Amino acid sequence: MLYIKKLVMYGFKSFVKKTEVPFSPGINVIVGANGSGKSNISDALCFVLGRLSIKSMRAAKAGNLIFLGSKAAAPSKEAIVEMVMDNSDRTFSLDSDEISIKRIVRRNGQSIYKINDEVKTRQEVLFLLAQGGIDPNGFNIVLQGEIQNFVRMQPEERRKVIEEVSGISIYETRKEKSLSELEKTEEKLKEVVAILRERTIYLNNLEKERQQALKFKKLESDVKKFKASIIYVDITQKKKSSEEINSKVSNKNKEIEKEKKLILEIKTEIENLELKINSINSTIQKSTGLEQERLNQEIANIRAELAGMNVRAENFDNKLSSISKGKQELNELIRNSELSIKELNKGAPSMIKNQKEIDLKKQELEKIEEQRKKFYVTKSELKSLKERIQEKKSTLNSYNNESEFLMKQMKSLSQEISDSKMSQEKIDRLKISLSEKKSLLEDLRNKEIILEKLSGTSEYEIDKQKKLIEKISKMDICPMCQSRITKEHIETMHKEIHEKVESLEKEIENSDKEINEIYKRKNILNQQIEQANIEISKGNSDLIKLSNINEKQNQVKSVQEKIDYIKGEISELIKREKNLESNFDNNSNIEQKYETLKIEVQEISMRNQENVDSEISFKQRELERSKVALKQFMREEEDLISEMKEIKNRIEEKEKTLEKKKKLESELVEKFQKMISERDSLQKKIRDNEIEISKKQNNVYNFEQELNNLKIDFARVSAEIENLETEILNFPDVEIIKANKESLSERLAKTQEQLSQIGSVNLRSLEVYDSIKKEYDLIKEKTEIISKEKEGILKIIQEIDIKKKKTFLQTLNSLNEIFSRNFSQLSQKGNVFLELEDKKEPFNGGVNIIVKTGHGKYFDVKSLSGGEQTLVALSLIFGIQELKPYYFYIFDEIDAALDKRNSERLADLLKKYMQNGQYIVISHNDEVISNSTNLYGVSMHDGISKIISLKL
Repeated sequence: MLYIKKLVMYGFKSFVKKTEVPFSPGINVIVGANGSGKSNISDALCFVLGRLSIKSMRAAKAGNLIFLGSKAAAPSKEAIVEMVMDNSDRTFSLDSDEISIKRIVRRNGQSIYKINDEVKTRQEVLFLLAQGGIDPNGFNIVLQGEIQNFVRMQPEERRKVIEEVSGISIYETRKEKSLSELEKTEEKLKEVVAILRERTIYLNNLEKERQQALKFKKLESDVKKFKASIIYVDITQKKKSSEEINSKVSNKNKEIEKEKKLILEIKTEIENLELKINSINSTIQKSTGLEQERLNQEIANIRAELAGMNVRAENFDNKLSSISKGKQELNELIRNSELSIKELNKGAPSMIKNQKEIDLKKQELEKIEEQRKKFYVTKSELKSLKERIQEKKSTLNSYNNESEFLMKQMKSLSQEISDSKMSQEKIDRLKISLSEKKSLLEDLRNKEIILEKLSGTSEYEIDKQKKLIEKISKMDICPMCQSRITKEHIETMHKEIHEKVESLEKEIENSDKEINEIYKRKNILNQQIEQANIEISKGNSDLIKLSNINEKQNQVKSVQEKIDYIKGEISELIKREKNLESNFDNNSNIEQKYETLKIEVQEISMRNQENVDSEISFKQRELERSKVALKQFMREEEDLISEMKEIKNRIEEKEKTLEKKKKLESELVEKFQKMISERDSLQKKIRDNEIEISKKQNNVYNFEQELNNLKIDFARVSAEIENLETEILNFPDVEIIKANKESLSERLAKTQEQLSQIGSVNLRSLEVYDSIKKEYDLIKEKTEIISKEKEGILKIIQEIDIKKKKTFLQTLNSLNEIFSRNFSQLSQKGNVFLELEDKKEPFNGGVNIIVKTGHGKYFDVKSLSGGEQTLVALSLIFGIQELKPYYFYIFDEIDAALDKRNSERLADLLKKYMQNGQYIVISHNDEVISNSTNLYGVSMHDGISKIISLKL
């Protein structure tokens, strides 16, 4: 049960310090001397409940509710009052066993409201209190001096109190709403009736023009029918022609396709023949091409070498002949010179010694001459070697360029590769992952369809249940259990349907959440699938590029091996070149030595012949020259003979090798002569097939010319059909009459003649009439609906008035009975009762309190004494409590005007009514105090109130 558990005050009026007052169900009595501050507790309760009237809380302004200060304590900055209520039965909508309501007021008059320590507005606080039927200005709160207000209030106010007790305010609200709707409905009805009257006159004037326009429209419609029918006949005929042409086109296309198929077969056969020829050529090339080429190259090289050797041999023969002839001449010259010298030496014996010196010089000269020959041979060889080195360097440069080109290609391919570690296994894994994602996406789609179906079914069921709720109140028999519908039945049905709808709505909410989650996962999967497709595509591209790079690497490796080999050759040639250059440099002055030694020999010879006859000297020199020349011829002859022999041997070897190579070549040609014959036969077939293709292509060309002509005819007919179809679009939804073209043309002419005889017609009258008629019908229908609405509203108002009056009178009678009974228990003065000023129409007047004495006299309640008026007011208050009980009551010195006897009677009445609910009573009445559950004593010292509680 809802009740006030405790009240906490801080800085409120005389309660400067934090003061906590615990309450419990039953009678809580607060006592204390006058001026001790006990009524400040009731003021605090009114304050925290949200009462706005500061005067009702015995203060001139909001600032006066705050402790103003005294000798013992300084003024407070703000006043705080907190009320804690029990909510264990969840009377309030908050899910808490206790509800704390706190109100703070500051010096500037600002008020702050809190519910469970959360700042709220006053309206939110009042809304929460209203859930427990608590009103800060309710009848359950009677402050000091307010008890007699129930007696002194005006009859109309008293009637409104009873209206509130009876709970008929809802009828009043409905009635006000219905009256407002009735007023609007009557205004609408007046407007609609005026418009309806105006439209009726206008509609009658349009009727005649409409009839003539209808006849015109009928004839015009017939004209359209005949025209459309004629066009339809033309279209039918044209379509028939088009179908015939189309059939011919189809036949021609078949013939062309047949010829093209034959051409394709012949081309395929040619391709197969060419493949065979290529296979033969490849076989020949693989088997003989390289060998034939090598043989031809070797034969050509051998022939070139033989030609060079033969030329050299011929040159050697010529040189030998020349040397032989020179030797004969020198031998003859030597014999003659020796004879001459012998003759001359007989007279010159002193020449013998000098002759020995000359012989030594001549031997030295021969050695120098031998070195001179080697020098020139070295020079020639060095020149040849340099040429070979240059040739090798050129080849090396070519290989380097090739290697650089391959490296550039590899670099370019590497830059285009997105993943250098790509492999077929990785692509296979990506494909497996892609397949899994696609399967998962398909599962999500199926799940999404199932959830959408589930949501649709649930929404349909919710709509069905809501319609059932609307219909159930209008039914007499329940469609489910087939029993008669009662109020309890309706409530049960509403509850069951509400629970079912909540369950379905929760299912829909869960389904929507799942669908949203599926949407997100689908988007992610689609992005992942797209990314996987891109990665697979890139991976395949990378594999191809990696394969190309590997191939290029192999090529580079092969080229690099060639480069290394050539570099080795060049290195050996350069070493040989350096050795030759070293020898060449060492003998570079050989010519100078030779000439110097030669001159010395001449000088010695001249010096020894100073006293010799000049003729002997000449002969001697001539003889020596001849001998030297003879020796030179002999050495050259020996060298030539040796070289000639070597060349002849090499020529014999080369000729033998050439014979072998020629034999191999003839065997190779003979070996593949059969394949060449087969190749020639295949080539002849290809030429025959190409001739056949030419014939077939000529046939196709002729067919295509015929086909083009047919297509032109088809396009012409199609254009005519299109024009006719475009023309027939001008006659939408027109009935087509099945007849021949001549009959239709004749009927069209007659109809057009009748149409021309009608004259001018107001076709707009049809549109205006239809729209006015439609508007008229709508207005008329609206008038009927509004009239029915008015009748319905009047009926509702009447029903509301009846129910309101009935409820009010029932409440008044019940309250009157309790009121009279309560007063009879409190007073022996007589009887009191409530009386309507207007008994026929109770709401046109107020309610008076009538006092009837035992002598049958009637008194006005205001003529009673203060104590008697208090008894009357208390009787009414307790009557209201019995009829409409509140959770708690606050009474502040309601017994102040009563004597001891009446106070005892009041205590008995309180004891009776205070069995249920909670009462907070401020009183000096001993009887009330003795019957209390809890007793609170209030005292004041130095302007500060203190409380002591006692549980009885």
